[in-house]
Amino acid sequence: MNFSKGTSLQRPFFCLYIDLMKILAIETSCDETAAAIVEDGVCELASVVASSADLHEETGGVVPEIAARKQVDF
Repeated sequence: MNFSKGTSLQRPFFCLYIDLMKILAIETSCDETAAAIVEDGVCELASVVASSADLHEETGGVVPEIAARKQVDF
């Protein structure tokens, strides 16, 4: 499984000095899971993606039985 982190290092000026709402966003699909922390729906503070696309590339697409077995490993 591959993990990649977001690289949003600079925040817009208006996000620096105002205490804004933090939102945890989670998205999943059959081959990827992503999570991000967003401030007030505008500023991405952090993000990460876990992907098993390389596994599915070997089989030419998502094979549910193989994918289910591989998820047990994680």
